[in-house]
Amino acid sequence: MEKYKHLKGAAHNWAHSFLSIENFDAQGNYFIGLLYVAAKYNNAPKLVINLLNGDLSPNSAVTHELSQFSKSIPWEFSKFLLKHSCNANMVKHARLELEFNLNASDQELPDISSTFIFANKSKAPAQCIYTAKVILIDDKNKEHNAKVEEWWKY
Repeated sequence: MEKYKHLKGAAHNWAHSFLSIENFDAQGNYFIGLLYVAAKYNNAPKLVINLLNGDLSPNSAVTHELSQFSKSIPWEFSKFLLKHSCNANMVKHARLELEFNLNASDQELPDISSTFIFANKSKAPAQCIYTAKVILIDDKNKEHNAKVEEWWKY
């Protein structure tokens, strides 16, 4: 049975997993790292990902690596909803908003060297400060949103 009350939790858990250091490709690129580099390179601190079609905006921030990652977003998100007694048909709109602090000083950045171990240190995601919010609007026009902590805080 589909449960609308599970949408917020499902969206939060998906975003938490999606932005974590467990989300990397076969070349060892971490999705959160690719997002940060694209945001910084394009001076685009705010990135928005449409979870229903995988589109990323602004378009200037889209790289080949990001487009490869984003192709699977709709399928992964839909599959994740099913695990939480929800269905993609219940969702009319879904997006993940990320806003990076591109001007953070070295003192503000976390020291993750003693907390996390990366097999390939050159591929480790950049230490960055961001806010992340996942927003869903269901087919009854009710909004469900949740904030997601930075990957290095959990």
